[in-house]
Amino acid sequence: NTNFIIAKRNCGGCQVKGCTALSQITIPETVTSLEDTAFNECNKLTTVNYEGTEEQWNIMSGSNSLPKGCKVVCKG
Repeated sequence: NTNFIIAKRNCGGCQVKGCTALSQITIPETVTSLEDTAFNECNKLTTVNYEGTEEQWNIMSGSNSLPKGCKVVCKG
């Protein structure tokens, strides 16, 4: 499994596009937006651990860019 942690507030320039081995990613509550293509070609991504609330995730720009079947676990 390959894990990745995003540390920037806006994940426009930190996309993991094309990381075909990526299976999990952790996104801190401080991230407020994701690029629409951030997770393109990340077909093995199965879990996103979001440190904020479900409400925060749902209003985050780009949060709908995950591969089909990817589970989001909100910690907040």
